[in-house]
Amino acid sequence: RQRRITLPSGILLADAIPLGEHEKQTRSLLRIAVYNISYIRSLFPEKYFSDKSALAVEMKLKNLMHMDADPKRLIHWMKKVSLSYPTQMGRKLQ
Repeated sequence: RQRRITLPSGILLADAIPLGEHEKQTRSLLRIAVYNISYIRSLFPEKYFSDKSALAVEMKLKNLMHMDADPKRLIHWMKKVSLSYPTQMGRKLQ
């Protein structure tokens, strides 16, 4: 089943997204949000972040890098938390 979701600005959000992809996209958006909030709130020095562009939404994002124990801890925690939630099929991603 194909779906097309377009924002009023004309940005296409989804086009034929397989059912399992929704969980992956949600986890990815959560990770992006936490990393960008970490950048905006200056939780880590600016050198700990790299620029990343998301062509689908024409945005520049900040990606947290493994440069020290604290960012590594946050990255590890994000992976652990996002993989602990069950998928729609009731299975945990491991």
